Order: sequence, then C-alpha cells, then structure tokens
Amino acid sequence: MSACFTVSMVSKRFGLSRHMVRRLVQEEILVCRRGPRGQYLFGPEELEKLARIVRLKEELGINLAGIDIILRLLDRIDRLNKELEAHKPASKRRKGTPTIRNLGHFPAPVRVIERELVRVRVVESD
Repeated sequence: MSACFTVSMVSKRFGLSRHMVRRLVQEEILVCRRGPRGQYLFGPEELEKLARIVRLKEELGINLAGIDIILRLLDRIDRLNKELEAHKPASKRRKGTPTIRNLGHFPAPVRVIERELVRVRVVESD
C-alpha cells in the first residue's frame, strides 16, 4: 500500500488552503480516494500533480480552468508518446528522448519536439 496524505498534510506541504485542495478535488483536477472515515486521501502521483498545479497557478498565473486543460493535454501527450514508442521499431528508438514526464517540471515555454516527426515549413507573405 502506498503512502497516503490527508488534506491537512497536503495543504501544509504546498502552502495551499484546505479549501483550495478540496476545490481541486471537486473540480476533478485532482483525484483522491476516501479513507475509512470519509476523508480525502492522496497518493504520491497526486502530490506530483499538485506540485505542477501550484507551479502553473503561482508562478505562471494560470487559473483553474486553464490548469485543467493543460494537465489534460499533458496527459494526452504522454499517452501519445507511449503509443508512438510502442509502434517504433526497436532500432529507431532513442533512449533519453525528452518527454514531458521525464523533465519533471515545466520549462517555460514547453518545447519537446522530435525532429523526425515534425517538419516545419515557413511561408513568408509579402
């Protein structure tokens, strides 16, 4: 069984109010499970997600709706990267290719592009 953290523990660790942590759960931005007494319990994966949420909110000034969209897009990118890796022949796979997950943070701005997959053509207008 993995470690579980309560709303109080999480709010102290990240400097958020307990109300904000509960709101993130109600908005379905954070996922938690319920303890035997009905309290919210968070696992290590949710703490990682909460660290991203705090960075997006505090450092970049993004509101909760924007954070929700960004996190959903990052999850989709992660799933697509995994699918892409699964379809690549073993000889073409590069170890250490940067993905959103192994960066561990959000560089500003996020730029993760595999050159073999993206061809950019610049068209200048008069």
